[in-house]
Amino acid sequence: MRYLIRDMVISSSNQVWIIDITCVGIQIGFLCLVATVGAYSRRAVGCAISARIDTALISKALHMATIKRHAFPGMTYHPDQHVQYASGEYVDVVETHGFEISMLL
Repeated sequence: MRYLIRDMVISSSNQVWIIDITCVGIQIGFLCLVATVGAYSRRAVGCAISARIDTALISKALHMATIKRHAFPGMTYHPDQHVQYASGEYVDVVETHGFEISMLL
């Protein structure tokens, strides 16, 4: 995995998606929100909510985005540094779609 978006000029939608996890405290614990955002439009293109941060949660957000935005092979997918994004299962899901993975290491 490489950091691919450092000097990239983002000039169209579905060129780069950025994904992030945020956990919010509620009265009975925490809820975790994963959002996939188009870097060009800055709009959420996929999301998922769960009480657990795991590979299934981030895979759901990616799946929703691919259906909603008709993703294509070759686009760049940039997650933050959570360990779930480096799991073999998740990398397989991303590569199945033909996406390039950009990650700060």
